[in-house]
Amino acid sequence: MKRSIASLAVVATSAVTFLSGPTATAATTTYQERFSGYSLYGISETFEPCSETGRISHETLVNVFTTKTSKTVFYSSYQGDECADTQTYSSGSGEAAEFDVSGQLSAAHAIASVPIWTQSYHQGVPAAEVQSTLELDLTWTATGPLSKNLYTSTNKSPGVYNYSYRFNGQSRPANVTGTFDLTGSIQSASSATLQVSHE
Repeated sequence: MKRSIASLAVVATSAVTFLSGPTATAATTTYQERFSGYSLYGISETFEPCSETGRISHETLVNVFTTKTSKTVFYSSYQGDECADTQTYSSGSGEAAEFDVSGQLSAAHAIASVPIWTQSYHQGVPAAEVQSTLELDLTWTATGPLSKNLYTSTNKSPGVYNYSYRFNGQSRPANVTGTFDLTGSIQSASSATLQVSHE
């Protein structure tokens, strides 16, 4: 059973951009970005039983961040069915058509059309690959006070995901509504580095 992305992504509160987009022939894809500026984060995670011991997992992750030259949206999702032994991963990134952050990180809004690549597996064997476009329209509303953060986090799952993130800046917890209902944060990073790779 492949490990879900939420356990790797939940520690981060920022975004990544494609250095090389996923392709049918790429064994490993790496996402990496060093940046400062605003960043938005949102995640949802649900589980439902499919048998006495098995469950179906649904997870969605959205990150948005700004640099001096870009406003990037990163999307990823995972669905795993332990009973059917199937997994589906989707991911993609694109430029935000609209990106606004209110004073003191009290609220934020992002709109983007994101090209998505989806890979499905059955019993660990690739089953299908699909390319599509996801229309995102999301609003972040702060739910807690402004705080300063400095931390480094790494998470490795051999054969699935390797995740490394360092952040220095300010953030506020937030609820996310719109295309998806998520829980996340609004951030202002003085410096941040994020790298994700998977096979």
